[in-house]
Amino acid sequence: MMSHKELFWALFNAKNEQDVDKLIARDPDIFRQENWHPLGENESNFGVVENRYYSGWGQQ
Repeated sequence: MMSHKELFWALFNAKNEQDVDKLIARDPDIFRQENWHPLGENESNFGVVENRYYSGWGQQ
């Protein structure tokens, strides 16, 4: 199983959806639904992510 750091970089460096699909196929246990939680425990977190982009937080 990949470490959290390895998983982060593998997802970060994925060029497309097919790369992500390959990661899921390679290590399906880590991608089980119960291992994932919404950002801020908010099921509708799109606005949170979108606002971070527009606020300049990630643009440094």
